[in-house]
Amino acid sequence: MTNLATLINEWRTAINEEAQTSGKSALLLTAAVSVTPTLNSPSYPVSSINAGMDFVNIMAYDFYSPINTFQTSAHAALNDTSGGISGSSGVTAWINAGLPVNKMVFGLPFYGYAWELSDEANHGLGAPATGVATGDGIDSSGAIIFKEIKSFIESSGAETVYDSEVVVNYCYSGRTWIGYDDVDAVGAKVSYVKENGLRGYFAWSVDGDDNWLLSQKASTTLG
Repeated sequence: MTNLATLINEWRTAINEEAQTSGKSALLLTAAVSVTPTLNSPSYPVSSINAGMDFVNIMAYDFYSPINTFQTSAHAALNDTSGGISGSSGVTAWINAGLPVNKMVFGLPFYGYAWELSDEANHGLGAPATGVATGDGIDSSGAIIFKEIKSFIESSGAETVYDSEVVVNYCYSGRTWIGYDDVDAVGAKVSYVKENGLRGYFAWSVDGDDNWLLSQKASTTLG
């Protein structure tokens, strides 16, 4: 992280010098960063990020996966009432570390994760699971893009649920359980971005969208 701080400082100096000599607008200097500045040790050099970068993309997703979490989970929860990691707690951690909210861009995942339930009768958030579910569109990590999730719901007749407290959608059919963001969660997250003065949002990634449903919801919510 010491080297990262040096890199940022040198990069910003080079960008400013280039702009002065060329007469063109300075290039933007950005980075994709973990949901909290202290997720790894040592922590991010926040003062250098603040001084040298135009903004950072906060990856507010991949908190959990079926590979290492044997209960159904919201991998991109906005809130976690149990005190675990969440998008909002990550933003708070960056603020407390000294990064202004107008330099934060909030990440929206256009994909989810599929768990295999231990018991199909127990299908709530936090239900016991045996690991990665199998099925069309589900990769070896359990990841499945939004358009494939919508296809699964339609073909299987899966039940769908929106948890407005955690801010996550999930669906289940048989022993397959998928946590993801539908328009409900996306709308709530972009409202959070707007209400808290963040710079904006980004999606990973738009090719997973289903006929622009999530993209349009995000755009209209931000206004």
